[in-house]
Amino acid sequence: MAKFEPCSSMFVTTGHLDRLVTLWYTNDKDKSFSQYEFIFLPHPRHVTHFVWRRMQHKSRYMRSE
Repeated sequence: MAKFEPCSSMFVTTGHLDRLVTLWYTNDKDKSFSQYEFIFLPHPRHVTHFVWRRMQHKSRYMRSE
């Protein structure tokens, strides 16, 4: 399962009945060649779906424009 964040260059992936979500992100300004990095987000139960939410504060993973 994969879901793209509509306002940035992030997306998340997870497998069927997985408890680990992978967040992929890039800070590259050059859109012709983006190199992605990732972090693992553990979850206490099997992930069945996910929803992007607006953040109250700016994260280090958010692109500054």
